[in-house]
Amino acid sequence: MSERTPPAPVIGAVVAVGVVAALLLATGALLIAGGLPRSAVLPVAFGLLGAAIARGLWPGWRGPRVLAAFFGAFVILYAGTTLADGLGGTGAPAAVLIGTFVLAVAGAAVIVLLFVPPSSRAWFARYRKPRSRRNE
Repeated sequence: MSERTPPAPVIGAVVAVGVVAALLLATGALLIAGGLPRSAVLPVAFGLLGAAIARGLWPGWRGPRVLAAFFGAFVILYAGTTLADGLGGTGAPAAVLIGTFVLAVAGAAVIVLLFVPPSSRAWFARYRKPRSRRNE
């Protein structure tokens, strides 16, 4: 593995964030096409944020890593409320419920892939400045 290529868990997280961002942007586009531009604001905004986060994860920047954790948590919460509404009898199509479940799994995968594997933690620790020792 080269110095410029991230480890597999980081690549998996980038793909997961990118897929979620693309799904959010597609949802926004469908809402706009359906004549609901006000309802499309949040999906489009979070889709663009997800794309920026995925771009920042690749070089190993720590800020996008933290944002990705918040993004993953938001996606889990969003999917949970949507699934609760759908399973509660609102008549949501099965495809929507399956897609929402996939979003929840992707959000959880992003958090796990960025914070659990040692190779992922090492990728983001590369830019950390060493602490100075006070007692020396």
